[in-house]
Amino acid sequence: MRNGFIFNHTRCVNCNACSAACILENGWTVHPRNIFTYNSESENVLPVINLSLACNHCESAVCMNGCPASAFYRESVTGAVIIDENKCIGCRYCQWNCPYDAPKFDSGKRTISKCHLCYS
Repeated sequence: MRNGFIFNHTRCVNCNACSAACILENGWTVHPRNIFTYNSESENVLPVINLSLACNHCESAVCMNGCPASAFYRESVTGAVIIDENKCIGCRYCQWNCPYDAPKFDSGKRTISKCHLCYS
């Protein structure tokens, strides 16, 4: 069984703590999670819904399949799609291919960073 995140949108208050935790844990300069708010104006007839998304570590990962440098691999225990930043050439093909906008370009390192399920 693959690992993943459990996200309860009814408890999310859009505080960005999930994104901050990823940044602090990994020393990243990119924001690995996208947090979307629907009905941010709090229209009375609709609920406010927050959604926190990062890499889904897809079974057939287009980021991994579309990488010309073969910088991605699947971690055997967790099933996480991991990028080897030493192999990454910064072409952003993975970023263009991913329908979830998970790979993020780190302009300082000129490589891609993304959620890796804290596999280490």
